[in-house]
Amino acid sequence: MQLRFTAAKMAGPAALAAAVGKAIPAELYHDDIHGLPEWRRDMTLRLAEEIRAELLEERLTVSGDFWAGRPHALSPQPSAQPETTAQPDTAKNKQQKEA
Repeated sequence: MQLRFTAAKMAGPAALAAAVGKAIPAELYHDDIHGLPEWRRDMTLRLAEEIRAELLEERLTVSGDFWAGRPHALSPQPSAQPETTAQPDTAKNKQQKEA
C-alpha cells in the first residue's frame, strides 16, 4: 500500500488514519500466532503515524500501551496463556521445603 500526500497538504493524524482505514479493509488483517487482527491494525496505524510525525519533524509521545481504555480479546495461542509455576514434588523439592 502506498499513500501519497503533497508536502503542502500533509495529512494530520485523523486524516492519515482515515486514509489507511480506507486503503486496508478490516478483513485483510488476519489472526495468527504473531498477533490478533486488532493488534495488527493498531500497529499499522501507529507506524503510519510515526512515519508522518518523523517526516514533519514533530515530537511524538509513545506510551507503549496500544490497548489503553479499550477492551480486547486474549489470544487463544498457547504462548499467551499464563505459565504455571508449580513444580513436581521431587525428593530435592521436599528437602528444600523441609529446610
